[in-house]
Amino acid sequence: MCEKLPKKTKIPKSNEIIVKMLSNYFAEKRNYIERVLKLELQRGQKITLEKSNQSDDTDEDLDVNYSAIQIKQVHEKKRKYVDDAKESPTLKQRKMEDSMLKTNENPKNTHDSPVNTHDSPMSTHKSPLKSEEPKSTIPKVDINKQVMVKLKRDMKDSIDYDENQKNKDMPKTKEVSKQVQALLESSKSVYANEMQEITLSRQLFEERVAIRIKFLEENLQVYIAQLEKMNENLVCFIAQKEEEFKNLEAKEETELDSYLEKIFVTLSHPKSPDLS
Repeated sequence: MCEKLPKKTKIPKSNEIIVKMLSNYFAEKRNYIERVLKLELQRGQKITLEKSNQSDDTDEDLDVNYSAIQIKQVHEKKRKYVDDAKESPTLKQRKMEDSMLKTNENPKNTHDSPVNTHDSPMSTHKSPLKSEEPKSTIPKVDINKQVMVKLKRDMKDSIDYDENQKNKDMPKTKEVSKQVQALLESSKSVYANEMQEITLSRQLFEERVAIRIKFLEENLQVYIAQLEKMNENLVCFIAQKEEEFKNLEAKEETELDSYLEKIFVTLSHPKSPDLS
């Protein structure tokens, strides 16, 4: 026999409490998942930026290496040119001509003041024919002019030699510039391939995140539908139990009334004792 509840007692709406608890639980779960996905997206962007920075650093290193290679090649060419100039015959010839020029500036010519026995005061006989003849001297040669002509010719030869050396070095410099250009083109292609890989990886990551979010949203809708169904079942169950409780209470009241009525009848009409 169930105990009768007071009339002022209110049955709590347990279905609303359960729905509220479950909705709070799933809301917290969804917020947690969104936080985790945002962190993953930020981490992916950070990795992308690090890769791009690393590729920029490699480009700077390549530029530094190219400049160092060019400086080294220039120094090598300069050293080679100086060595060739040291060993060139024109410089040797110039030195010899300079030494000759110095010696010719102070010549020791014994024929500048010839001794003429005919002009001496000791000679008593003078011939008029001999006096009209020119003096017997060695013809003077303009040495400075010859040296200047030779120097000009040697300068022209040295200029031609320098031009020839320059023409010889030009193919080498062109080849080096071609190699540097090829290295630059290859580095650009490598950088472009790396950027393409980074872009593809980012797209794949975004697609995976979108698939996860869609899956969670679909499952969340399923969970909400299940909760609504559970809520309906719970409401039906509570209504059924309330109906059963009311029927049981009414039945107990009728039984109690009939029992009290019987007692009242027996008390109001007592039976006479059987004397036989």
